[in-house]
Amino acid sequence: MVTCFTKKSYGAFTFIEITMSIAIIAILCMIAYPAATHYVNKTKDAALKKDLFVLRESIDKFYAAYNRYPASLEELVEKKIIRAIPIDPITSSYDTWIIIPSKEGERDVFNVKSGAPGTDGGKIAYETY
Repeated sequence: MVTCFTKKSYGAFTFIEITMSIAIIAILCMIAYPAATHYVNKTKDAALKKDLFVLRESIDKFYAAYNRYPASLEELVEKKIIRAIPIDPITSSYDTWIIIPSKEGERDVFNVKSGAPGTDGGKIAYETY
């Protein structure tokens, strides 16, 4: 009887194939990362503009209802004009809002600006929003 030795084939990948696959995945990640970072920054800029719009509109509603400007942002929440003080998306804090009074020396809230340092994607300073 003749025995035949057959070569068994294993369904495994070679080291070169695995290395090339990892290299291709790494290159694709390096290409996608800057685009994703830009998208996140653009989203934060849009959220900041929206939050400032909501705060300014709330101040106007408070003035229309009480014929005076609020003493603080917390008063807008107390009088149920807004549910909560929005968090500045750039600084991730609600303590960084810059309060602008109606007149110099007054202790009221006429306008609000962001206290975030730096500029947005269009090189516009956050404090000028």
